[in-house]
Amino acid sequence: MSDKRTVKETIELFENYAYHFEMEAHRCSDKETAANWRGKAEAYKMAAFEIERNMKHD
Repeated sequence: MSDKRTVKETIELFENYAYHFEMEAHRCSDKETAANWRGKAEAYKMAAFEIERNMKHD
């Protein structure tokens, strides 16, 4: 049994991270910290998109 994630699992994980960071940004009252959370969310969304676009998976 392999401990590595599949491409699909990695995409789902990154999408979940993005969702979590978006919710943190929404709850945060400090604008700078919220912007940091939104930046992290955007980075994970972009990573998930690029992996899905560039890698073949089932």
